[in-house]
Amino acid sequence: MRLRRVLLLGVGATTAALGAAMLAVPSLGRAVDALVVRAALILLGVVAVAAAGRTLLRTRDADAERPTPERRPTYRRPDDALATLLDGAWPARSGDGSPEAVRETLRELAAETLVATTDADRDAAEASLDAGTWTDDAPAAAFFTGAPASLRDRLRALAAGEPTPARRARHAAAAIAALTADETARPTRDPLRGRSGGTLTGASPTTGRSTGRGRVVAAGALLVGGIGVLGGRPALLLVGGLGLAVVAVGRSFGAPEPTVRVDRDLSTPSPAPGEQVTVTVTVENTGDAPLFDLRVVDGVPAGLTVADGSPRLAAALRPGAAASTSYEVEAVPGRHAFDSPTATARDPTGTRVETRPAAAPETVLTCGFGRLEAEPGQSVAGAVPGAASTATAGPGVEFHSVREYRPGDPLGSVDWRRFARTGEFATVRYREERLSPVVVVVDARAPAYVAPPDADVPAVQRGVRAAYAVAAGLLADGRAVPVGLTALSPHPCWLATGTGGEQLDRIRAALLGDPAFDWTAPDRETGSLDGQVGHLPPDGHAVLVSPLADDAAVGAARRLAARGGGCTVLSPAVADPARPDEGFAYARRNRRIEGLRAAGVAVVDWPWERPVEEVLARDG
Repeated sequence: MRLRRVLLLGVGATTAALGAAMLAVPSLGRAVDALVVRAALILLGVVAVAAAGRTLLRTRDADAERPTPERRPTYRRPDDALATLLDGAWPARSGDGSPEAVRETLRELAAETLVATTDADRDAAEASLDAGTWTDDAPAAAFFTGAPASLRDRLRALAAGEPTPARRARHAAAAIAALTADETARPTRDPLRGRSGGTLTGASPTTGRSTGRGRVVAAGALLVGGIGVLGGRPALLLVGGLGLAVVAVGRSFGAPEPTVRVDRDLSTPSPAPGEQVTVTVTVENTGDAPLFDLRVVDGVPAGLTVADGSPRLAAALRPGAAASTSYEVEAVPGRHAFDSPTATARDPTGTRVETRPAAAPETVLTCGFGRLEAEPGQSVAGAVPGAASTATAGPGVEFHSVREYRPGDPLGSVDWRRFARTGEFATVRYREERLSPVVVVVDARAPAYVAPPDADVPAVQRGVRAAYAVAAGLLADGRAVPVGLTALSPHPCWLATGTGGEQLDRIRAALLGDPAFDWTAPDRETGSLDGQVGHLPPDGHAVLVSPLADDAAVGAARRLAARGGGCTVLSPAVADPARPDEGFAYARRNRRIEGLRAAGVAVVDWPWERPVEEVLARDG
């Protein structure tokens, strides 16, 4: 790298000196008329112009790599499932590929859907697929019949840049979804005020990185110098040489280190949901060198969105000087820890940049769930079959059984009538009035971080809200059902069952602050289910909150149900058949629900736009 700088500086200095000499001594300009020298200069000019073009093609904008904290991360969308399936057969969907794997997957899904939604058995469903009579959509029917593509279909595929089988597969997925879709289209607006998300990229320290501006200047200098050589223009040759020299100097000295301290102040650290919180950021240059071009981006937590202002600050600071900016975020439930700000300093020429995290005190914004939209205590117990009395013997008033008397049995439990009749002592046992515990299990695996395309709230966060509503309803019920909490996540989370207001406070604190319920998807695989829920009570009923985005979620529900206490699945519906390309995910989720119900697992289908309290009240 240093050799390249020396060579660039040498070429720039030589070129500039040659241009100056030709301007000072005109006879040197006449000497270039010699054929050999002229040919060499033409070759040099062509090389310079080509190098200019190559430099421009390799140029990248350093600002494109800066973090974008104004928006939440981009979550996986329901239509990604179909896109992944199609891209597996037709990479980039721009050439011929084998549709066999896609056809088999969609054919199995179509057959299962026909059996579940019509009076047809499996053989009849297969026959209708082969005949193409299962749908009125011609491209969808042709996907399974294998009918040759017409000229019109080929022209459409050519115009769309998509193979005909891939287009037919999309139509087939939409037709399958139409078999199970509701007659009334659901609204697509997210009630949690979701906005389209942007990818949140964390900053990492780098040294001596180019902004791309130096490449542009170098390309311009090479181009001007090349034209000067080809046209015999000494002035242009001089300008090109000076441009290369400036770039070489900028690369030699590099950018100053952004040694700064950032202080952050919140207008309120514990806001209510939906409240606007003002964040004031003050940046101080704690180094010894002036920062001619300093840019700081605050580390807004992933769960918060910027409602007004900007978390970015640009300033020129001398040592000891400071600058401030402020912005507003909208509070949502959770414990939101601010990340370290990112500081970027550029050299005076703007060709080199240094980026690193800035020192800042820990700042946490904590927002509770707020008031529930309905009183869940009268409905949740009815929607959760596990909130029921057990049949074990113990203290109570209802007769259970009679056994022989044992020393130490209380006299009040002796069957004196039997003693009067037979002369033998016996002890009467009564049915114990005890409620079986309920454990709320939140699916927080990476596949569960899915959201509709018009929302930036993942299904996991909807599940966190639902888990709190279920726990609040059961603990508020007069029967005082013992409630616990756990998660399917790489981050272990377990809260033993308990009752009363203190238990609800513990559950609330865990849902708001435990790493298992973060706003960003985990970056590693979840461990085995046995290791995560092995501590559930044997007679405890599990309430699994999951979008059922993959088959692993179905397996988790089945294994929870097999423990003995049963399982109820509360599933937010992310995919909507009214949206293009979401039919595949919608239909697969419906088949998962039907499979669980056939296995005896209760499933509560929760429409995305409806409050969970309303859904539980309806199902209860």
